[in-house]
Amino acid sequence: MPDIFVEKQKEENWHAIRDGKTVATGKTQNECGCNAKKKYPNDPLLTGRVEHAKRGNPDHWRRLYPNC
Repeated sequence: MPDIFVEKQKEENWHAIRDGKTVATGKTQNECGCNAKKKYPNDPLLTGRVEHAKRGNPDHWRRLYPNC
């Protein structure tokens, strides 16, 4: 069961990416997560913990539990 990564894109929309392909979009992180959960209810959703860090790695992921 692959992970689904919820990321903010340049056009101010959120995209849920699974295996390198966009599987859902939304105007908010929660909306995007809900749309992805409808398509893949058993796959874990992950979102970036921090976008820009002064030190350390910004690529830490945390579990997303959308309020659907």
